Amino acid sequence: MTQKQKSRRSARPPKARRLPAPQIPATLRPLPPRQSSPLPVDDPNVTKIAHLLEQMATVSGLSSYVLLRDWLGMLESGLKMWPANMRAMALDGQVIEDPPEIQIIFSQARERYLRVSAQRPAVYRQMQEAFSEAFAILLESSTPGLEQIKGNPDVIGQVFTTCLQPGHASPWWCYFPDWSTALAVAQDTLPEAGQLVYLVLAEAALQARAEGQAIQLKPGENFPDWFEAIWPYVEPLRLGPPLVSSSVELLATAAQFPGWALKTGVVTFSWDPALDPLIQQLINIDAMLYGLNGYIVAHCEALIDIQEQLAQVDAQLVSTAAVYHLPPTLDETPEQDPNHQQKRQPATGQSFADLFRQKSKP
Repeated sequence: MTQKQKSRRSARPPKARRLPAPQIPATLRPLPPRQSSPLPVDDPNVTKIAHLLEQMATVSGLSSYVLLRDWLGMLESGLKMWPANMRAMALDGQVIEDPPEIQIIFSQARERYLRVSAQRPAVYRQMQEAFSEAFAILLESSTPGLEQIKGNPDVIGQVFTTCLQPGHASPWWCYFPDWSTALAVAQDTLPEAGQLVYLVLAEAALQARAEGQAIQLKPGENFPDWFEAIWPYVEPLRLGPPLVSSSVELLATAAQFPGWALKTGVVTFSWDPALDPLIQQLINIDAMLYGLNGYIVAHCEALIDIQEQLAQVDAQLVSTAAVYHLPPTLDETPEQDPNHQQKRQPATGQSFADLFRQKSKP
């Protein structure tokens, strides 16, 4: 091959990689009949994130499949570490070191984009900014909670299907029923979901009484105190496959229960570990975004720990600006406050992981 032929070959754009067929656990065969392709998406958040991914594919020359896998891995990792990093940022001024399995995810993405940047210098910075913006949009989209969102709350699942079209095999679509179908199945399966929650609490109260605790069987007027007293005896209501076999089905099932029961962990969810890893990632991301399976509890525990440790270290009020990196108010500026001490600022190195997390700070 001549040098000219080699240069022409290297200049060709990379071939689009097709996503392989999903791994379907034997326990789920045969899958119920669903649409042959996903319905059109009209969620502006989905459109924005999908557009960012398209831009990244254009500027980098990388396969959309590679970018999508990177994005999902970093998003899942960032959410997993969020409670611990929130605590570390408040108390130590910097994020904690990631465990090895998460370091690998970020380092692989960083190395891939640095290699691309050798020929396209702006790519690395653009990748950081685009991923951070996409993460921020996704966080904002889930903020209202399942009880307030109208329409399909599975933004990440819709981004996934949008990025796979066109040209991918139909086996993937069985994991993405439209929201109305998933909701109808969940409603038919759990027609009295709220009553199931109160049965769980009633059983806990009975167990507490059986062990000699002076607890009323009904909460009365002070539900928070009663709930705290029976909590050690609560056996959570656990829901799993086949009701929870995709990200949209997880949220449709969760939407049947009161928000407080989801956030406190009275209702928990599981899925088949034999599901395709990508589908498991999507389910886990949605579980964290919507505070399921104890994720909100982990945040609350981190905040309580922050408050307790700050109170032990120093009785001085800690400015909210020091924790969330907001500008100081007029009466907090060093010039006007003689007792002001410079707070230690978090490390803001140029690593891909650090910059990516800038949008995930509470």
